[in-house]
Amino acid sequence: MFAQVLGELEQISRQLVPAALDGRHAVGLFNDAARAERLCTAIKSRLARRVEETRVWRESGHRSAANWVAEAAGETIGAASRTLETARALDALPETEAAFRSGRLSEVQAAEVAGAAAAEPHAEAELLEAAGSTSVKGLRDRCRQVRAGAEADDRAWARRLHVERRAHEWTDPEGAYHLTARLAPDAGARFSSAWRAHTDRIFCEARRAGRRSPALHTRPTRSLRWRRKGRASRSRCG
Repeated sequence: MFAQVLGELEQISRQLVPAALDGRHAVGLFNDAARAERLCTAIKSRLARRVEETRVWRESGHRSAANWVAEAAGETIGAASRTLETARALDALPETEAAFRSGRLSEVQAAEVAGAAAAEPHAEAELLEAAGSTSVKGLRDRCRQVRAGAEADDRAWARRLHVERRAHEWTDPEGAYHLTARLAPDAGARFSSAWRAHTDRIFCEARRAGRRSPALHTRPTRSLRWRRKGRASRSRCG
């Protein structure tokens, strides 16, 4: 199905010489490439969903569909998980799925609309209009407003944030440690308080030793623990 199209795209990529284009021509080709990317992303998302549904990913020994998608697409597990989450949500949102299929929405836009429309289905048409007329930031802000308005009360809001919490840690090819998290405000405040207390301590130790920054051998210790108070501790170097 895709062999001819892929061959043509590969040829275009090899023959393209951006330096030979004037600015307006470059803009036109960029817009075409962006739409092609959105179309391919929608195709990939729907196929990833089918791989998940059929559980064929188990045959290759992967731990989850997200692991399989990440390896096949050369992306992170976090990105693959978001792709699958969006694909699942679109099952119940035909208008958003149609816009995604036709290349009118990027994956980021589709994810934002799907997340908000799942909480407030009547807002789907409005959100699709916003996706076409505002920036991603503007759409994200509007989706937050829709989700907040759909909550019955503060307890429902807090419960949803708690259920949707997630954290992912990994080591990049250079050996650097990475951490990405989405936490409810109270949990985020506790983490921030504990983390700032930890960094305050190691920088204070560095200053006492006459250094501008912590020593290279500095490592996290058991002193990094959750604190009950949801505010950052003040640095005290005595």
